[in-house]
Amino acid sequence: HLAVVICSSAGAGSGEFHVYRHLRRREYQRQDFMDAMAEKQRLDEEFQKKLERNKMIAEEQTAKLWQVKSTKLGGQNKKYEILPSLKF
Repeated sequence: HLAVVICSSAGAGSGEFHVYRHLRRREYQRQDFMDAMAEKQRLDEEFQKKLERNKMIAEEQTAKLWQVKSTKLGGQNKKYEILPSLKF
């Protein structure tokens, strides 16, 4: 016949809590790092889109200026063509 023993040694030892605590802390750090990297990547993509949009606007303005110069010079200078207007 076996008796049910209830004492402090029945469950996890006192050191197991600290192991769990350290594992939990490392997991939270890993998740925070992954969240930060995802946010950085999103911001980088936004920045690249903004750069591309600004480049297109600058090219369009340059093309318009060259068209004005070309008409003033009588069509002698056809370095740029007009780009289609950008739609945002």
